Amino acid sequence: MPGTDLPERMPGHPECDSTAPPYSDAGTQPSRTVVHSGCPGGVTVERVVQVAADRVLWVQVRSPDTATANRILDSVTTRGI
Repeated sequence: MPGTDLPERMPGHPECDSTAPPYSDAGTQPSRTVVHSGCPGGVTVERVVQVAADRVLWVQVRSPDTATANRILDSVTTRGI
């Protein structure tokens, strides 16, 4: 999606019991991640990554546990952007 900066606020998930504070990574592709727990089916993890100067990639994973969700998110790659 178009975007020159990571969002300051991440979406809420009222169906989940709790939301951890977002954490950021300022590496080669800056990102912001938030974990919602106590959701139907486990956890919901949102991650937005700055993949180009004018593009962000936003991914949501619903998973039985945080480790699985993070493994999925870490496996996402982009091409041709």
